[in-house]
Amino acid sequence: MNLPIIEALSGVLAAVAAYFSIKAKKEAGEANNAVNHTDKDKPRLYDLALSNYEGVARIKERQKSIEKTVDKLEQNQGLMVGKLNDHDKTLKEHSTILSKITKGE
Repeated sequence: MNLPIIEALSGVLAAVAAYFSIKAKKEAGEANNAVNHTDKDKPRLYDLALSNYEGVARIKERQKSIEKTVDKLEQNQGLMVGKLNDHDKTLKEHSTILSKITKGE
């Protein structure tokens, strides 16, 4: 091969390598900025993820509390149905007695 051709190819390869190096450095900087948010008054990606995790944890705790409350309400609902049926029966008996008294029987 000819020496000038080898030098030209080396120059082209060096230029291509420099281009990709610059491009990779730029992309790495953008990724780093996205994660760390070096801009003022912007949260880091880690802070956003932590905040979301804490929010989900609070929601799960509230969900457990609501589920316990619903379970208690379901248990008490059965008792209340029985009491209401007893009251309904008593009211019907009193209604019958009252109607007999008002008719003079």
